[in-house]
Amino acid sequence: MFVAFIPGLNGNKSIATQTGEPQPGSNYFAVKEAADAFDIPSVRLIFQTSAKPYPTLSEMGMIVARQIEALQDEHGNEGLIVASSIGTGVAFQAMSEMHGGYDLPGMIAFKPVVDPLNAIASALGRLPNNMGAVMMDKLKAGEIPALPIPVGASAINEDPGNFMLTKAHIEDAAALRLISDETCHAVFDAKRDGRRMPVLELLIAQQDTTTSENLHAFSTAARRWSNTGCQMTWMSGTHASNQSERLGQAVTGQLLKLDR
Repeated sequence: MFVAFIPGLNGNKSIATQTGEPQPGSNYFAVKEAADAFDIPSVRLIFQTSAKPYPTLSEMGMIVARQIEALQDEHGNEGLIVASSIGTGVAFQAMSEMHGGYDLPGMIAFKPVVDPLNAIASALGRLPNNMGAVMMDKLKAGEIPALPIPVGASAINEDPGNFMLTKAHIEDAAALRLISDETCHAVFDAKRDGRRMPVLELLIAQQDTTTSENLHAFSTAARRWSNTGCQMTWMSGTHASNQSERLGQAVTGQLLKLDR
């Protein structure tokens, strides 16, 4: 068995810090501490590197899928994915790319952003004076090479920098848009080929306004993807609030279920 942490987006200033030891107060520190208590190996999955800092969503999914398969080859098929923020969308993308013969791992989605492209479009739509739509049109038309998207500060990194959004991200035909395009539910169904996650929990901050996603509707659709349905757990705070202790408790709870 294994536990794997999938982080949210890193900006240009924080990509190089991913491979260091987890810092106290960070989400990965809480995940690793919970896994260590069960003597279960844990790892942080990396989908951004200095060589390729801004992969598309489908590329992120392929990178993470191969890492999950390698973990199953080493530690057995039973595993728990803990995905933070946009890491949730990456996790679903990765599961859709896993080869037959590998099981879908369980998942805790922490402050989940299920549809990253929809979340970015929604954030741009909230800019004043239609500024976001204007910039998006220029990006699609090739008038600007990239659009810098500020990555939210965290409890351990006050200035992660920007993620450079390009036309390739927007036109990523293989990207799953599980909120904004419900036809992607059927695509995910086909790719999972009858496989189900052993557990699926969405851990949601009550004042999280990062996205406009309808998680209630999504959770209804996602119930069939897990043996135990789709559990929604609410906690206080915003997307930026440090809830690492609460995350550690959730990991402990799910490992107790899986370790029976």
